[in-house]
Amino acid sequence: GINAEYGIFKKLEPALYSLQIQIITMLDHTSIGSCPTFNMELEIQPTNETDDEVKRINGECRLSSIRPTVLVGDAPFVYDTDQIYTLNAGDSGDQKEFYSVDFSVQKVSGKVVLFQADLEYRFLIGDMAMRLHRLDMNDTSTLATGFNHLNTHHLQHILYQGNYRLVLYTPSAITVADCVPYMFRLSLSYIADEQDVFNCDFPQLPSSLNSPAYNG
Repeated sequence: GINAEYGIFKKLEPALYSLQIQIITMLDHTSIGSCPTFNMELEIQPTNETDDEVKRINGECRLSSIRPTVLVGDAPFVYDTDQIYTLNAGDSGDQKEFYSVDFSVQKVSGKVVLFQADLEYRFLIGDMAMRLHRLDMNDTSTLATGFNHLNTHHLQHILYQGNYRLVLYTPSAITVADCVPYMFRLSLSYIADEQDVFNCDFPQLPSSLNSPAYNG
């Protein structure tokens, strides 16, 4: 799909390798400029270290996935917890959704909503991603996608009055461990319509290093 994230996981034997990236343009190449950008995360780890980490994670897995239960209220709204959720490998797949939450944004004169969501997880064990949809338009395709940043996935967007859906999904199937632990945070806050400093694409520093993203 367009603007979707894809992943590759391989166990490599000693040899020389070349990672090649192909950019496919659906429109005239001049429409994307002379220097198209993309986001990529790469991790390489010795198999003995990975095996030890997978053994520890498998010992923490449950019979079924533990997903968030979020009922989003009117902004300002914050869902911030230290709860560690798990996604079982059997519930993952290529571009497979594993959780979604619907919410609405009410109109406030001179204000817009700053939407921020974060996933923290171990990228090498199993990748995760998010996308945001607008539900009350003729076109319900993806409104915004997040980006990876050091074992986290961050999505930030300015929202106007309307109905939305946040979707959590796996870019590819989890094949390394029986499950992937992760943490999920979400916030909506009103800001003045003329402000643009919050459109910066860089995530804030984590509030804590005691999370799956940093416990590898």
